[in-house]
Amino acid sequence: MFQVVKEIEKAGGVAVADYHSVEQGEEIVKTALAKFGRVDILVNNAGILRDGTFQKMTLEQWCVRACVHVSVRACVCACVHALVFA
Repeated sequence: MFQVVKEIEKAGGVAVADYHSVEQGEEIVKTALAKFGRVDILVNNAGILRDGTFQKMTLEQWCVRACVHVSVRACVCACVHALVFA
C-alpha cells in the first residue's frame, strides 16, 4: 500500500496509507481526518473475481466470494464513522 501512496505523490497528489482491518472503520476514518481534516468521499471497493460460471464453481469458491461481497458489516463500519463528520 505504501507504494501506491508514493506513486500518487510522485504524480502530484496527496495520499495516506492505512493498515487497519476493514472492520475498524473508525480508525480508517481517523487516519483520513488526521491527514486531510475532512472526508469528502468514501469508496468501499472490496471485490473478488472468480473466472468461472455458476456451474463450474466449487462450494469453497462460492464461500470465499460470499465473504468478500456480502461483508456489508465492513462497509457499514467505515460509513457510519464517516457520516459523523459529514
